[in-house]
Amino acid sequence: MIYSPLSKHLFIIEDKKSRRTIALEDNKYTIGRHADNQIVIASTQASRYHATLVRKVNSQTQDYSYWILDGNLEGCKSQNGIYVNGEKCLVHELKNGDLINFGCEVNASYHQIINVFETLIQSDHSSSIVKTDQDLLNSVSLNKNIQTSDFLNSNDLETSEEVEVTILQNNYLDSLTQLPNLKLFNEHLSLAINNAQKIGKVLALFLLEAENYLKINQKVEPETSKKLISEFAKNIKNSLRFGDIVARIKEDKFIILISEINSLGDIKTISQRILKNVKEPIEINDLPYFLRTNIGIATYPNDSNNAQDLIHKAETNLQITKQKSNKLPSASSRKKSVHTLQFYQIEKLLYEAIENEEFSLYYQPQVNANTGKIEGLEALLRWEHPKYGLLTPRRFLPVAEKTELIIPITQWILKTACQQNLDWIKSGLSYLPISVNISSRLFQSHYLTKMLSQVLSKTGLDGSLLELEFTENSLFEQNEESTQILQTIKEMKIKMAIDDFGLGYASLNYLNQLPINKLKISQSLIKELKYYPKKTALISAIIASGQILGKQVIAEGVETQQQLEILQSLGCDQIQGYFYSQPLPAIDIAQLFTSPRALISR
Repeated sequence: MIYSPLSKHLFIIEDKKSRRTIALEDNKYTIGRHADNQIVIASTQASRYHATLVRKVNSQTQDYSYWILDGNLEGCKSQNGIYVNGEKCLVHELKNGDLINFGCEVNASYHQIINVFETLIQSDHSSSIVKTDQDLLNSVSLNKNIQTSDFLNSNDLETSEEVEVTILQNNYLDSLTQLPNLKLFNEHLSLAINNAQKIGKVLALFLLEAENYLKINQKVEPETSKKLISEFAKNIKNSLRFGDIVARIKEDKFIILISEINSLGDIKTISQRILKNVKEPIEINDLPYFLRTNIGIATYPNDSNNAQDLIHKAETNLQITKQKSNKLPSASSRKKSVHTLQFYQIEKLLYEAIENEEFSLYYQPQVNANTGKIEGLEALLRWEHPKYGLLTPRRFLPVAEKTELIIPITQWILKTACQQNLDWIKSGLSYLPISVNISSRLFQSHYLTKMLSQVLSKTGLDGSLLELEFTENSLFEQNEESTQILQTIKEMKIKMAIDDFGLGYASLNYLNQLPINKLKISQSLIKELKYYPKKTALISAIIASGQILGKQVIAEGVETQQQLEILQSLGCDQIQGYFYSQPLPAIDIAQLFTSPRALISR
């Protein structure tokens, strides 16, 4: 018996360990978690012998098809059953595009090729097996006594698995993520709509766009870009239930088919879960990347009963979502709009600021209290938005911390400050440490030390010329991990300071255990220095404690001659504040190095 070489069959199966494409050639394939199955699936919820693929030949046409049976040919059924196109079944003749689920997180799809040199079949095939044959299969699945040899014909297919896989990938799969492409997704969607019509189900389409991916793609290495979108795809998949389908339809767009919707609440829950997952930073080469995601949703039958119309509706709703996120207060009331921006609006602006490099750094001198010599600089973030003007750190940094955008922002600050310091050194203008504020959110993450290592490595700056400022509260909420972080920073020769010191009243004993070089007295204490003798006593105690522990003490927020004189009398080491200089752009700081008399600007 000779079979047509133009009839080829592919089985794509995916479990938690891998995705495999199998060219079906044999008479029978057993599927299950036991190692002696021809197709082993990795799932504790799968049965040892979960299902069987059987080849059945049509005696009239000499063509053949594959059937899938629940359990084995001896009649033992699986524990969780098999589902084909969302419907549970004991036996089913597979047709091109059929979706199979094994009652757990393992999914498969079946594809038939009629011409290995042209294309895959895009339409369903009607069964070529006569009714008596189907009856035979049904009886086999239910009767232990009937053996495989009773109805199977053996014959080898003369085909190349590599060719078949290539054809499948070119026609049905996205080459990078190995997810279905739009062509295959359309088949899935059409099948799902047909099934939904029969049993009255509700379907949902989620169209996701990684809005800033194309911009990031232009700035990073190709391998980084590929890994970024691949990990993004994984985050989407990890948000879904078994049986849900996700496809990549454009460089920056993915579409999801949710086949089981019980209520509108389900849609909200699923969309929130997806958005939460894709907002997580994607770590590549020890550094985080963030993809800003928009989503458009369409439902069957509410929005349409046609596949293409549903996709179009999801695209329309995606654009509406983007418009809403971009709809910010008008520039006609700029001053008011800055203060009325909502959380999600600031988040949107922050993404754009990072991508468009809208931030700048200003530097405020740290001056020796006795000599007036500049001994350090603090880098301070400024954001001059092209439309809304100055957005102060107090306005946007809390949003950045809650959305974890503080990570790429701090990364930019560190890189820019270190590079600027190196440029000054190369120009022969300075050899001073620059201090950078580190948020408690970043300190508690594992990114900080990796970020510091990379910045110092790329810029070539010596670690001793960088100083990190931590809040008192973040340091004293220590655990084993944070202790190791501080130790690693110390080994990099980076200096460390406690910012806003004096508000938490830390014990001297605990303070002595920390690898801290400097104490920065809170400016709120400095402001009350003249009027509250108790504050003066507290500041005096802080300065004395610093001297005992061998730590430098700096007062920030110094604005008057009187404040300066009191601090000098108490033995304060350094002064920072408007009395000496406001924060200045890098070009003005360079002038201070060459003209120290310009330091005081009152």
